[in-house]
Amino acid sequence: MNPVQRRVFLASGLLVLAIPAPAVLVRHDRDDAAYRALAERLPFAGAFDKAGGGTLVGPRLVLTAAHVAQAVERRGLGFELAGVRHVVAAVERHPEWRDAGPGSPHDLALVRLAEPAAATPAEVCATPSTEGDAVLLAGRGDTGTGLTGPRPSDGAVRAAQNHVLRRDGGFVVLRFDGPPGGAALEGLGAPGDSGGGLFRDAAQPCLLGVSAWGDGDGNGPGRYGALDGYTDLVADAAWLRAAMERLK
Repeated sequence: MNPVQRRVFLASGLLVLAIPAPAVLVRHDRDDAAYRALAERLPFAGAFDKAGGGTLVGPRLVLTAAHVAQAVERRGLGFELAGVRHVVAAVERHPEWRDAGPGSPHDLALVRLAEPAAATPAEVCATPSTEGDAVLLAGRGDTGTGLTGPRPSDGAVRAAQNHVLRRDGGFVVLRFDGPPGGAALEGLGAPGDSGGGLFRDAAQPCLLGVSAWGDGDGNGPGRYGALDGYTDLVADAAWLRAAMERLK
């Protein structure tokens, strides 16, 4: 087990019964309404009930984490986007993913919906992220600040800004920086946020990664200084292209 695997907590899936719906942790010195407004830039971000998040990448295709997809299959969950619940018709997990706990490589799955969703799908980024890149993440439900850590769900959709800390071992890693550092609307995923997307902060946000693990880094989950790891889509681009062709 590598250092990441020793220190991470599972954001959803394996602990789905104990952890609330997808979440975003925010700065304690910012108006929460600004985070809710930012979520409007990511209309392709949805959720599989309380199991975790996903991103619409085709009219009937949703990209999520393999461990979230496992929960979707076991519990017969649907995908909710813009208030509409979609039935899941098929699931394909990355063939090299193993259910070995948080930090497992290739934590990706593609889900096919029974009917097309109304939203415009996200584009997958053609180029990898680099250190310092501005990124966006979104979630719904549980929230809190870098001082409080996660708090019970209120059902609101939020998005947050961050910057890439590093690319490491097939993951894009973020850190939750407290003021005066960090982005103006700095934030991080919380327990329950696995499977949600990481997007390049651009006029047309594209998808860079899929939320796979979180690490309190000694400060507790979701507090300032905590880390999040997203499966790097550029590293698994060949599988994703082939899976999208098979399931379209």
